[in-house]
Amino acid sequence: MPLPTPAEIRDRTKTNAQMREMMAQMAENVESKDSAAHKIADGMSAVFDDFVDTLGLNITHKSMVASYVIGSLLGNSINSPSSFSTTSETTRSKIFKVEPGTLYTVAKQLSNRFRIAEFSNFPINGSTPVYFTKDENVSSVKDGNAEYFTFTTQQATSYIVVYASITSEEPVLHCYVGDYVPFQSSVVIDKPVEMNGELNLNAGLRVPGEFTSGNIVFGKNLFRESFYLEGNIVLSGAVGTAQKIIVGTTTVNAKTAVLKINPNTTYTVSKSQSDRFRIGLCDVKPTLGTANIEIIAGESNDSSSQFTFTSKNTTNYLVLYLAANTVAPNEVQLELGDVATTYESFGYKFFPEAKSLSQGNANVYDYAGIGNANFLSKATSTAGAWANSSYTIPAHDDTQTLQDLFDSAKGVVSLEPNKKYKITAPIIADISKAKLIKGNMAHIVVVGDFEAFHWVGTLTSSANAGALNRKLALNEMSPLVVALRITNPMEVLGTAFVVEKCMSPNFLACNFSYLKRGIVFRGTNRNAIISATHIYACYDYGIHFEEGGDIHQINITGSHISYCRKNIFSENHNIYNIQITGCDIETSSYPVAECDMHFLQTSAILEDLEITGCTIEDHWNTQKMIVLQGGAGNISAVTIAGNVTGNSAGCAIEASGVINIDISGNFKACRGYAIDIVGYASGVKINIQTGGSQGGGLLRAVGNFNIQGLNLNGSSCTGTVNQQPVLIDVNSINYSSFSNMILKVSELTVNAETSKRPAAMHIKAKNMRLVKVDDNIIDSNVTLDDAIKVECSGTVVKGSMSRNMSTSGLFTAPATFIVDGNA
Repeated sequence: MPLPTPAEIRDRTKTNAQMREMMAQMAENVESKDSAAHKIADGMSAVFDDFVDTLGLNITHKSMVASYVIGSLLGNSINSPSSFSTTSETTRSKIFKVEPGTLYTVAKQLSNRFRIAEFSNFPINGSTPVYFTKDENVSSVKDGNAEYFTFTTQQATSYIVVYASITSEEPVLHCYVGDYVPFQSSVVIDKPVEMNGELNLNAGLRVPGEFTSGNIVFGKNLFRESFYLEGNIVLSGAVGTAQKIIVGTTTVNAKTAVLKINPNTTYTVSKSQSDRFRIGLCDVKPTLGTANIEIIAGESNDSSSQFTFTSKNTTNYLVLYLAANTVAPNEVQLELGDVATTYESFGYKFFPEAKSLSQGNANVYDYAGIGNANFLSKATSTAGAWANSSYTIPAHDDTQTLQDLFDSAKGVVSLEPNKKYKITAPIIADISKAKLIKGNMAHIVVVGDFEAFHWVGTLTSSANAGALNRKLALNEMSPLVVALRITNPMEVLGTAFVVEKCMSPNFLACNFSYLKRGIVFRGTNRNAIISATHIYACYDYGIHFEEGGDIHQINITGSHISYCRKNIFSENHNIYNIQITGCDIETSSYPVAECDMHFLQTSAILEDLEITGCTIEDHWNTQKMIVLQGGAGNISAVTIAGNVTGNSAGCAIEASGVINIDISGNFKACRGYAIDIVGYASGVKINIQTGGSQGGGLLRAVGNFNIQGLNLNGSSCTGTVNQQPVLIDVNSINYSSFSNMILKVSELTVNAETSKRPAAMHIKAKNMRLVKVDDNIIDSNVTLDDAIKVECSGTVVKGSMSRNMSTSGLFTAPATFIVDGNA
């Protein structure tokens, strides 16, 4: 396609798309030196002339304020000019249309860059200047909080680029014809000055009826993440002292931000949780090691969430020290005025914004404007009491206001971010009215031993999709609570949520901690999902399935459920189809722990349980981590696979009353056994890796009960093993296999009565039928009397002990066993 001529560019009948295509074509060829360059130059000139005519302005005599663009001038030497670059998002430059051989002055507020380059054609990414007029090593003249540079353009110059910031700052900057005019005050620079051809680049080519950049307004939040200084930078010191920013020596990831602000102006800073909140003011931009920062807030305010101040008449910079050893706060807002408003991310808005009238109707959405329990009193005499923003104890009780809000809800209840709501009684949340609870990480403080929210529906039986449930599904299905935090000041009382008669309840990205219980399922519920949620430090139970309840289908995924007495506890609650996937589940020294998960099913059914892809830890606090405790046959169809489990002071899994259970995965060190069967078991398949330095074994089953269909195949027990890797001593064992295993023995204590060490694998029963012990390897560091020993005091119906190997000991079996090829 041939290059467009000036006449074609002037043709106003062309569409915007056609004009953009021509402009793009010219930009691709703007650096060429052949005759086409003249066409491009003429074409660009025509575009600018028509643009000015459209606006009805003569840019030779009138002033327009040029907008900043992303761009920088690479290189900083007049003798070695480089290029114009638009690749870095934090750089800011202005571009001006100028005349050749003309005297100009560029004046601006002080900033971290001041370079000027001249171009013959409109500069794009990669354009090389005809002359590098000013670099940072060429002094500019200072005037108060401004600086300026006067120069005469080259004969080949048509445009200049002024590079003003590398950190997203946009200092007030103007270019005008002639010599510098002295400032009468530091704010004169903010006023328009007559100049020759300053171009508003954001407007671009436009036609009548299109919206302009004036419709895009800056948001209220003046803080952005790019203001953080690189590195581990801290700001220490008491209020009223002059301090400096330095590289931290005891911190690991300190976060300090420096922002340009205006003198004599009131600002409010607010933030989400972090471990520092120190604020300083500075007249000039601070540098490392220079003690010119006046501390105005800090020390005792590191746990505060907001601060209001007024800058002095000489103040130009704000310094915020927001994190020392934790991550920076997720939300930081700097805004004009003396009130901390709802958080808004940094950016731009379209104004005026079109709004649906229904969204402004109070009958559609309800918003809570309460919640003033913002400070925790630390006085010994009032430990656990909550104060309001005036430090009045007790804080205002928000219970009734919240209850009224939920009672009048029309679908959505949204709590205000960063607010703390004090409640002294349960909030009843009817899911037909409050289908969505938007927590916005607001904080509910439960003052007493009760549930913060009682989520109540009308489900009484099955959630089948038939006609009886269609109306229920449409009115109540899938209530959701998202991003809500609930705690108790005494740390051992209260419950976050009780879920009762709910169809498909959902919890997403919540934080329930320092309570007695996290989430409680009561009565009949169906199809629950708990995802991306933290349930932490609950004195009793993280998730509690209360006695007598009934739930079908529940998914617990991607969550952190830890440091509770029992992280997950089913207390004779009928559960069908439960998946626990991709979670971290741990116990610790707080509170006094019993186990990670306990399924007590002596009078209730647990069917179809999957625990997969989790990390399950104990930290040597309990004697058992996962407990499957059922009446005979009450627990069935269980898969525990692909987890990393261990560090138990006792066993990893204790099982009784189980049918059809499949266990595989990685079991780290335990001081007891990886698997401990303590009651009736049928159809148990085990294929695991276990080991470590704590002396634990692989499998134990001891007691007066029966085992059948036990398949211990392909497992390894290595590391330091100071007890029998496999020990079976039961009433009867039928159709079971102990094969293809690798077992390590580090030490076994000599029996004082027999003066012998026990066997590495010892299988004993009163009755035995179809038991196979084949193809195992035993490596012992000590001398064994028996490597493998099978004993039966009653009836034996067939069995085999073949092709086993051991570094020490005999292979002993009943007379009716086939014993062959052992070494």
